[in-house]
Amino acid sequence: MAITQKDVRHIMGLARLKLPDEAVAPLLHDLEAILVHVDALAQVNVDGVQALTHAVPVQQPMRPDEVQPSLGVTGLEGSAGVEGRFIKVPRIME
Repeated sequence: MAITQKDVRHIMGLARLKLPDEAVAPLLHDLEAILVHVDALAQVNVDGVQALTHAVPVQQPMRPDEVQPSLGVTGLEGSAGVEGRFIKVPRIME
């Protein structure tokens, strides 16, 4: 895929970069090199390779799902945000 100076300027605009005109040519060369590497990666045969979410196996600690006492509204007594047994929150939608 060929990239042009117009493409580089467009990308600079998307990234809100204001660089001098002489910076476009080196960026053009760098972006072309990146695209060559991405294209090379796209050619790799990954059939049968399982997708990874982590580079190393990760085990999340699990605890039993049991009902436990909570702070509840009693922890907010004296707060302006409590009305009876309900907690008042600011309205976010009209």
